[in-house]
Amino acid sequence: MSIPKTEQCLRPLLLTLAKKGATQINEATVHVADIFKLSSEERTLRLPSGSVTSIRNRVGWARTFLNKAGLIEQVRRGVWKINELGQTALQKFPNEITERDLYAYKPFQDWVNYCKRDRSEEANQPEPSEIAFPPLGGVPPEEQIEQLENQLRKDVELDLLKQLREIDPTRFETIVVDLIIKLGYGASGADIRAALKSGPGDQGVDGVIKEDHLGLDLIYIQAKRWKDGSKVGRPDIQSFVGAMDGNAKKGVFITTAEFSSEAKQYANGRQDKRVILIDGPQLVEFMVEVGLGISVRQTYRTYRIDQDYLDQVDE
Repeated sequence: MSIPKTEQCLRPLLLTLAKKGATQINEATVHVADIFKLSSEERTLRLPSGSVTSIRNRVGWARTFLNKAGLIEQVRRGVWKINELGQTALQKFPNEITERDLYAYKPFQDWVNYCKRDRSEEANQPEPSEIAFPPLGGVPPEEQIEQLENQLRKDVELDLLKQLREIDPTRFETIVVDLIIKLGYGASGADIRAALKSGPGDQGVDGVIKEDHLGLDLIYIQAKRWKDGSKVGRPDIQSFVGAMDGNAKKGVFITTAEFSSEAKQYANGRQDKRVILIDGPQLVEFMVEVGLGISVRQTYRTYRIDQDYLDQVDE
């Protein structure tokens, strides 16, 4: 099954604390995952940022909501237990606990209203169905932020790739050189440009550069700025490999197009020379990753309690 949403984790988490007693939240997450019979892949699936697993994040928010409703209490850092009100809630809601159920508890109402105080000037208390925060029925806030960030990034990558496919070939050569430098290859920017510009050239970058400052290895680079729908075939990769002399054992072939399956098989099957293929989508991913050709428009912060500071004992 898919990863349960925050609202679906409410009763399983409360039930886990009722059965296990005071429990560390990571351990409780394992029990909740067991209740939903999640696969190993689902248990290890992480947020786009890689900071935490999705199931741990959603159980963590379920813990927050139960705590704000006054159904559980913190024993010590990271360890929680169910209280008498929580035990009553398990009997009151034998099948599931929903957003509407939590809204019946005044501490939860107060918290929601506090969170919303800057979002609306309305004097009337919102009905449960009108609550915009917290998003119990959906996914936790940071997951929404990461999903939106990922979508915005994909949109930028698509626009960037479209422009690269139409850009002047000479300008494309410069962009590829700048990317190589940003990725940390080459003895220096000047050496890279000189090496690449001195290559044979075929309406794209073509040359040999030093992999590092000591020149312990050489990398042969070729780039082709092709239109959308084009594919780099096996003959192109064979010509590229054939042009590499005996001193160059590594090659990078960069294109704004795609590689055919035959081209990929040929590159992956080489034993004497290692050839890396970078297609259009991966090219723009690298550019966004190193901040080349894009700018950051806005950044957002997320916050958490500094428990170490709060727990510090003054002497």
